[in-house]
Amino acid sequence: MAQEYAECLLENKFHENCPGCKVDQMKRLRRGFPFSELVTVWLIVLSTALPVSSLFPFLYFMIGDFNIAKKEEDIGFYAGFVGCSLMLGRTLTSVVWGIVADRYGRKRVILIGTASVVIFNTLFGLSVNYWMAIITRFCLGCFNGLLGPIKAYAVETFRDEYQGLALSAVSTAWGIGLIIGPAMGGFLAQPAKQYPSLFSEESVFGKFPYFLPCLAISCFALLVTIISLRIPETLHNHKIDDDAPSPDESCDASKLLSHDPESHKATERNERPSLLKNWPLISSIIVYCIFSLHDMAYTEIFSLWANSPRKYGGLGYSSADVGSVLAISGFGLLIFQLSLYSYAERLLGPTMVTRISGSLALVLLSTYPLIAKLSGLALTLALNCASVAKNVLATSAITGLFILQNRAVRQDQRGAANGIAMTAMSLFKAIGPAAAGIIYSWSEKRLDAAFLPGTQMVFFILNVVLALGVAVEERENRGEEETEKKKKKQRGVKANDEEEGDKDELNHHRFLASLNRLNPTNPLRVIVNNGGGGRFTTPPPPNPAQPLRSSSRAPPPIQTPPVRAPPPEEPQPPPSPSPPPLQHQSRSLFSQTPQETLASLNSSKYTNKFFLLLFILHKIAAIGFVCFLVFRGVQGLIGSNGSVKRKEQRILRFLLPQVEAASLLSIVLAFSWQMAIRLWPEFMIHFILWSTFLMSLSSGILLLCFQMPATDAVGVSLIAFSIGNGLYACWVTRRIKFCTKILVKSLEPVSKFTDLNLPTYYMLAAGFFWMSLWIFGVIGALNFYFPPVVIIGLVLSLAWTTEVMRNVVNLTVSRVIALFYLRGMQSSTRFSFQRALSRNLGSACLGSLFVPTIEALRIVARGLNLLKGEDEFMFCCANCCLKLMTFIFEHGNGWAFVQIAAYGKGFVRASQDTWKLFEDVDMVEIVDADITSSICFLTGICSGCVCVIVAAAWTHTVYKPFTATISLLAFFIGYLMTRISMALPHACVSCYYACYAENPESRFFDKTIKERQALIKHGRVVVHTPRVRRALA
Repeated sequence: MAQEYAECLLENKFHENCPGCKVDQMKRLRRGFPFSELVTVWLIVLSTALPVSSLFPFLYFMIGDFNIAKKEEDIGFYAGFVGCSLMLGRTLTSVVWGIVADRYGRKRVILIGTASVVIFNTLFGLSVNYWMAIITRFCLGCFNGLLGPIKAYAVETFRDEYQGLALSAVSTAWGIGLIIGPAMGGFLAQPAKQYPSLFSEESVFGKFPYFLPCLAISCFALLVTIISLRIPETLHNHKIDDDAPSPDESCDASKLLSHDPESHKATERNERPSLLKNWPLISSIIVYCIFSLHDMAYTEIFSLWANSPRKYGGLGYSSADVGSVLAISGFGLLIFQLSLYSYAERLLGPTMVTRISGSLALVLLSTYPLIAKLSGLALTLALNCASVAKNVLATSAITGLFILQNRAVRQDQRGAANGIAMTAMSLFKAIGPAAAGIIYSWSEKRLDAAFLPGTQMVFFILNVVLALGVAVEERENRGEEETEKKKKKQRGVKANDEEEGDKDELNHHRFLASLNRLNPTNPLRVIVNNGGGGRFTTPPPPNPAQPLRSSSRAPPPIQTPPVRAPPPEEPQPPPSPSPPPLQHQSRSLFSQTPQETLASLNSSKYTNKFFLLLFILHKIAAIGFVCFLVFRGVQGLIGSNGSVKRKEQRILRFLLPQVEAASLLSIVLAFSWQMAIRLWPEFMIHFILWSTFLMSLSSGILLLCFQMPATDAVGVSLIAFSIGNGLYACWVTRRIKFCTKILVKSLEPVSKFTDLNLPTYYMLAAGFFWMSLWIFGVIGALNFYFPPVVIIGLVLSLAWTTEVMRNVVNLTVSRVIALFYLRGMQSSTRFSFQRALSRNLGSACLGSLFVPTIEALRIVARGLNLLKGEDEFMFCCANCCLKLMTFIFEHGNGWAFVQIAAYGKGFVRASQDTWKLFEDVDMVEIVDADITSSICFLTGICSGCVCVIVAAAWTHTVYKPFTATISLLAFFIGYLMTRISMALPHACVSCYYACYAENPESRFFDKTIKERQALIKHGRVVVHTPRVRRALA
């Protein structure tokens, strides 16, 4: 058996650093039941399915609490739109997530999907009005696009004999999630009413009666997200055309194609059709969409039917009763899928299983109006049996369609194919709840109709949709069977021709091998080699005077020319003096960098000391003032009269918890962003650009929904920013590819320094401690003189402090990475951190104060330059502003921190020298067009918007007047904390550019920048950044 494994691995070409090849090797070497992989896939799909239908048992009551329906009969109408918003969001993004999974990997999409459940499902439980519920469900659908990629992942992780079981686990987990989700919603909704001994009306779960089921599902999704960090990636990261046959193919196929690359390339071209022309795939997607529409409509109708009063044809069940029925159905479905489905699929095949399941479900649904006429034990037994049978049949049909879809495409198209299926399915599922709610509301108004009164019409329409799906599936399968028969006949003829050709090829190889075994002096071999008629010639013996080469072809023999007498020596001209070295001549890699003395570190040596002293004095004053404000707040809480005391208590109760929660959330987001940037830099650039747009738009819409003047102003500002962010993301699309290469290359040295992230941890801990104290100061300022002026001063102080913290991390990382690039040495992170806090702290304080201001004014000047038009006055003003800001930028820019850290220069001197290096090596256009600083900035904006959504929703529920204030504070805190964590990737990119400008020939740099310079020089890359043209000398 071991020999069989070895032969199978040797006959396939696996790439060493390819994660997909590693998974294929693991699949071939493993013999046994893949229990751990099965459980992982099952948990991931379950965490995705739970929030889809968990709202249906309490949605009827939730819409009633929102007071948006004028009549009780209209609740179903509004409930349908909340139910369909998730599927609408999934419809818009499923194809995008499928393409992302095919390009960047399945694992990343899976992690984003499970994390979105944690965030947006929790926010849905905190919904305070109808529109917030729709927005959070829509965002959950937009970001949770893992159902398509998880199917591809299941097919690629399991061996062929277990792929049916893997897709069965996907459909089982999905079906059980659609059942257990409503069960959890029924049992856990309104806990203060159902379990008054455990939950009080004054608690969080009393004020948010539907938060507990959402929180339970989010906690489970968080656990699944942590588990998913350990799953392997299955996507191949090499080009298919350069490979041997796909590892998914058998060993025999690799034997047939391994010796003929041309036939393999032709096979690749023939086997890569357009997905839209892949009729087996499209036909299975059509049937899948019809079945999904029916399944989603049934899920909502069942809950509405069970909750509706008896007078409207319902069962009069409570949420807990509906949860009990669905829990029993989920347990029965789990037993069937794990024990009986695999045998049924092997015996009948996926097509027949789908056909039989759809036909039996038609008969079963016809009995539901009769079940409503029962009561007592008979009703309970009949309803539970019918629910179990219906869910078993629906899940079996969908599982068969999963198998058909994934067998119809190849590995590198599965993500996109499943994305198309998810998009179409989500569109139909979005229609399902809305249509079901409208139809059910309409049916309750026609209880006295002559034809199919009341709920009979509802179940009749469900049967019509299901019958349509069965009919389409039957027709498509007949067409596929006929097509398959024709293909088999054609393959039989081609196989005979290929066998004859393979025999001739094999005989020819044997003949050549026998010739190669002849003696070199054999006349037959000499004739074959010299005649040129053979395809393989005998290589000549190697020349001992010539070094061996790594090429597979031997070098031609060297012909020695005849020996001649040397010519007489001619008088040589005197050697010309060597030209002086150029200013931009690169330094030697290991040459000693001249260090300046401590007294001459800066041309204006007192500048850094002055700003360091200014920062220290400011910090002492800020700490003292904050402590004084905290003392005033405590004094007002303890020893003041009734009104001041009540005001202090109200602030502590309704402002402090939200702001502290925003601080903790910002730290979690800060670590998450930095980890994601380091793991998946190429993907995260695109993700940050568009997630910031979506989150700022969502937070702005949420604040507008509160309908208060202050929140409206903040909401409009966020929406305006989101529009500008979207335009910027479209504008920099052409720069992303190059900047991604630089980011990936610049992050490579980080893995060599295991403690490089410690300064970030220290600064975040110090920032959290100072912000906690600062928040108490803000609370005290609300009862001090001129509160707005005091709070603005505190905000500016916090901004300067956190910017200094960020630049301390920047200087530490810059010194470590710059010394690695310039001298090839590994510097101590701890020593670099101490140096940043002592010798370079003055430059950090100066740069933290002026760099953000200079960059902001430079952006404004560039905007004026773009808008100047043909007006002479505007032309002069724009050019003047741009020249002034360019001059200031050359004397104070963010690139200076590299030379500050490496050589100990002052801020102004380092800015001038760094910019001079960029000009000498023609890198000004490249560094101007870099978007790394913008990406770091947008990351902070995105974190701030997430904090706004959480804090604003929370505050609007407990105390509305504080909503705008807490929203601004939460945004500010989330932005600043994330900026500290993003200092590491920003410093790595800055070091890469600055060190390349100093030594372009270093072995640590590739040809990326040189190729970019060549493209710019030849006009193939247009740099849209406005700049001042320098006059020619």
